[in-house]
Amino acid sequence: MSAQNNGVTRRNFLGLMGMTLAAAAVVPLAGCSSSSDGGDAAADGGEKTHKAAMIINGPMNDGGWFAACYEAMTGAASDLGWDTAYSENIDQADYVTTMQNYVNDGFDLILLPGQEYEDAAKQVAKDNPDAKFAVLMGTDDNLSGIEGMYYDDAQVGKLAGCLAMTLTATKSVAFIGGQELDNTQAKLAAYKETVEKLDPSAQVASVFVGSFSDVAKGKEAGSVMFNQQNVDVLFGDANAEETGAIEALHEAVAADGVQRYVIGLSSDLGGADDDTYANSIILDHKVMFEEAMKDAASGSSFGNKAIKGDLESGAVRMGTFSNKLVSSDKQSAFNDYVTKIQNGEI
Repeated sequence: MSAQNNGVTRRNFLGLMGMTLAAAAVVPLAGCSSSSDGGDAAADGGEKTHKAAMIINGPMNDGGWFAACYEAMTGAASDLGWDTAYSENIDQADYVTTMQNYVNDGFDLILLPGQEYEDAAKQVAKDNPDAKFAVLMGTDDNLSGIEGMYYDDAQVGKLAGCLAMTLTATKSVAFIGGQELDNTQAKLAAYKETVEKLDPSAQVASVFVGSFSDVAKGKEAGSVMFNQQNVDVLFGDANAEETGAIEALHEAVAADGVQRYVIGLSSDLGGADDDTYANSIILDHKVMFEEAMKDAASGSSFGNKAIKGDLESGAVRMGTFSNKLVSSDKQSAFNDYVTKIQNGEI
């Protein structure tokens, strides 16, 4: 699927800003231009309107990682006065072509929401010296024309580990991942280390299902965790697989009445009255996307740079506790852990 065939501009979506992502994502993509109002000239007299594009290998309205990345891009673009476009469900074999199409169409920055796009970005950047890419969760091997945007994966894993041990009654907690990417493995390592540090007798079950789109595999993995491994807290770094695991969690709760919890990741997935998510670790992509956009628009050299997101910058932070699932005492105990993480004590 080419960029021209399913690129959608932010201007075409202005009427949708403020609605839910789910509503925005059902707008038909085909046939929409990437510069619908007269090219790059702004209406106030010729100043260039900058444009950013995003390429993803799944559906934009997944309710998880991709949706959060899209929302961050459009939010940053709204703040900075940029236009945006996106291409969804792009196969790996088409990464280079899709990126090249956006470069040819004059996009100032291509945002890539995962390490799996990095090799293609390097290839296109090499062939197009003026192209600019920002890779979320990429490696630190950046080149001219490429900026990496990195979360402090150790902090994320520590937050999840502390919350899991605040919640668990069985001392058996779990992690589910999609593909074994470097940043995902780093989160898992810190999660395990923190759980074991807080309680050496606790058990951590973990699985990578090898995909980001297989709900059935996630449900199968979750069923084993909840029914055979006595797991009562689930932390995930996946997309559709985590949805499947949560389905298994609900079935297990319905069958035996045991309270189980999910720790969300990326956006604030629960709420004060939520029955599933105890809390979420928010990864505020918008903070880093805005910095990359400003770099791309500055006119100075772009690339060879890492943009870091952590508790200090505010790009990593906690979401909303479910008061149904987590008592005020446990919320307070966890907040004490957060302070210790920030101070380097955990």
